[in-house]
Amino acid sequence: MLLLAIFFGGIFFSKPAAVSPVLVFNRPKVNIDIGTGSIFNSDQFKNLQPFVEIQTQYSYIATDKNNKQQTGFISASSPDQAKAVLEAEG
Repeated sequence: MLLLAIFFGGIFFSKPAAVSPVLVFNRPKVNIDIGTGSIFNSDQFKNLQPFVEIQTQYSYIATDKNNKQQTGFISASSPDQAKAVLEAEG
C-alpha cells in the first residue's frame, strides 16, 4: 500500500513537462480567387445542370376511360402534379 501511495503521490505532485510554443493548428494553404471570374467562366461551370426537384412516390387507385380500376405508383413533386399526370394519361 505504501508503495502505491508513493507511486501515485509522485505522479500527482510532479510538475508538467515543458511544451514548446509551436502552433498545433496551421492555417490551410488554399487560395481561392473568385475576383478574376475564372471559376465562373470555366467550361465545367457553364455545363452545370440545375438540381431536379425532389419527388415523392405516391400510390394511386384510379378509374380509366373504360371504367376499369387501375392501381400503381407515380413519382411527382406534389400531389397536384401527380393528379395532373394521371389525368393526362387518362
